[in-house]
Amino acid sequence: MWSGLDSDDPAVQPLREQIGDEVSKRIAAALGPGWPRAVKSTLQMTFAGALMTARFVSYEEIAGQLDEAVNLILGASVA
Repeated sequence: MWSGLDSDDPAVQPLREQIGDEVSKRIAAALGPGWPRAVKSTLQMTFAGALMTARFVSYEEIAGQLDEAVNLILGASVA
């Protein structure tokens, strides 16, 4: 799926925009109010990177890496 969305084909542009809008809305809803715009955009880029990385590693690995990245971005203390 990702390779199709990553193409320069104009036919996938509307789908790419719809998916991007949905991801943006879900990240904003999960964050709630009060977070800087930069946090939201960083999480969006992290999610996009996770989609690309998921082509090469297992679901468990990417889920763990994404969890670590989100904690780091949000400034959470990881034990």
